[in-house]
Amino acid sequence: MELIHVAILLAVIFQAQCSVSVDERSVEVRPGDEANLSCRSSNIAACIFNSPSGETLFMKRGINHENGRISYSGEDESTDCSVRITNIEEKDNGIWKCILTTVSGETRTVEEAVSVIVSKAPVSVRLEVDGQNVGQTMVVNFRQTNSKQVHCISERARPAATFTWMLGEDKFNGNA
Repeated sequence: MELIHVAILLAVIFQAQCSVSVDERSVEVRPGDEANLSCRSSNIAACIFNSPSGETLFMKRGINHENGRISYSGEDESTDCSVRITNIEEKDNGIWKCILTTVSGETRTVEEAVSVIVSKAPVSVRLEVDGQNVGQTMVVNFRQTNSKQVHCISERARPAATFTWMLGEDKFNGNA
């Protein structure tokens, strides 16, 4: 019975050493900005990031990619697999995969994903009232009518636009 407890304890310890923690699961940046993506584990033997385009980037102190635009930024290569991306571009938008090879008796490969959202202004913003396009501004005279169906439409913004409706200076939630 004690042998089973020891085996379970070793399995729990080994699994803990092979887990990956990610500082942030999602990072929102503007074109030209900088992003730092970080994965941490113990006993890291190899640190790799896969870009959204599928490019494999081996990360190690002193090794840079794309003329230094992408570089290792961790403190301790045995526990920290971090990448610094400067001058963010549209191609950086998407899922970056952090792939770590850890060694603790046996070699294990573990991976985590970080979403990089490169913000994009909407192509157009417009109002529709009762299904009719009214452009970007509108004045409603509620003395003439007490009901209007109003939609605010933002096309191809990243992240998706959110809207707040105001009645004068007060937030309006749709309940009259």
